[in-house]
Amino acid sequence: MEDENRFIMLIDDNDITLESVSEALQLHGFQNHMFNDPYRAVAAYNPTLYPIIIVDYNMPGMTGIEVLQEIRKQKPDAKVIIYTGLPDARVRRRIIQSGADEFYKTDKLQQLIEKLEIMTNEIKEENNQ
Repeated sequence: MEDENRFIMLIDDNDITLESVSEALQLHGFQNHMFNDPYRAVAAYNPTLYPIIIVDYNMPGMTGIEVLQEIRKQKPDAKVIIYTGLPDARVRRRIIQSGADEFYKTDKLQQLIEKLEIMTNEIKEENNQ
């Protein structure tokens, strides 16, 4: 995301995963802010600052779907991607039914990067209209 004032909000309670995904995003030119507490992330959410949210599905206290629901109360068309390291069919179905813009397994980083490029282009087009 080229705009210095816009970041991807990255939420994961696992600090190792959070750091590695953040570094991978930065290597591909995506600025991001990391949150290891979903409650703090929701409290810090600003739709202008964070046009895209990437959130882990399985976190203590608040799931990625619950984060999505809280974010969408503030911005119904917020772009939210939910990921997980353990995507069984039930979890995948739950994430898709939640209305998330995308779902991916944590070891499929290239898929995430490709989706982020599409989303950032969509956001640019929306902002230019």
